[in-house]
Amino acid sequence: MAPRRWLELGDQFLLDDADWEVVEVLAVRGVRRSLRLARVQPVLGGQPRLLLQTEDALFEAEPASPEDFGESVAHLEAGSYRRQWSDEANIERARGDTGRRFTRGTCTWYAAEDGSVALVIDDTDEQAVVGAPLAPARIDLSFTDSRRGGRD
Repeated sequence: MAPRRWLELGDQFLLDDADWEVVEVLAVRGVRRSLRLARVQPVLGGQPRLLLQTEDALFEAEPASPEDFGESVAHLEAGSYRRQWSDEANIERARGDTGRRFTRGTCTWYAAEDGSVALVIDDTDEQAVVGAPLAPARIDLSFTDSRRGGRD
């Protein structure tokens, strides 16, 4: 799947045939790449999930320990990840209840042979996530697209 629009705070969409809403967004704008980490909440209640969005893909993500990632390789329970790139970045955190906060930091991207990825963000708080590709059939962004006036 190639998303053409970034997930934004308040967006609503279908994931696994249920209604979800974006409740928090961490936007990373690097020199070479941009990406987003979105916390999404089921509209009817339940456990939140993390979605990692790149310029051309979506991943279902889970928190990881930043200490598990080294200079070039990380060996986790989920598999081995090789460092692909690291970049200085402008980082924006947005939540409905606290507004927006801007920082600068570093983000490092890792990839595994099975298509899984990992991201380590180091700014005021160091955090990491690992993500598996999200099958396009599981997500429908058409409602969000129609609320924004359709796709470009």
